[in-house]
Amino acid sequence: MDEPFDLPPGLYETIIDTGLEAALHKYGQRVVSEAIDNADFPYVISKYVAERFENSLLKTKGERERFLLTDRVLEVINGGNSADKPIALKDGRAQLLTEIKVFDNSDKTVRPDTPLTDAALLTNAEYDPSIQTELKKEFRSADRVDALIAFIK
Repeated sequence: MDEPFDLPPGLYETIIDTGLEAALHKYGQRVVSEAIDNADFPYVISKYVAERFENSLLKTKGERERFLLTDRVLEVINGGNSADKPIALKDGRAQLLTEIKVFDNSDKTVRPDTPLTDAALLTNAEYDPSIQTELKKEFRSADRVDALIAFIK
């Protein structure tokens, strides 16, 4: 955690790093913690590491430096194994695969406004994408759509 350690009473799901551990001493017996369940460990730790890595990337200036940092992290994760390849650059920029078209001359598929890798809560609020429009885009582009819809009045 990079923020100051003045934590109000409440529920938390925060990994206790050495900085937080030192700060928690002032709360004495009010601190409640538990061991991370072995089954949950990969998810919990990878989320923690991803957040820390994202913060490091945000603080790193320059695209080239960000690539080098990413490659160093991947090298450490892989134990020096070159099975994972460094990020490929095209014209000095990282690329994100967004589609493989059916035919060379096919039109680009219209994508939903919400990223495919994120879960989205669409509420039809003023700044949310339209549920109808998003579902149409999903149906047009997907081989499967998972949706949980609730109508509350």
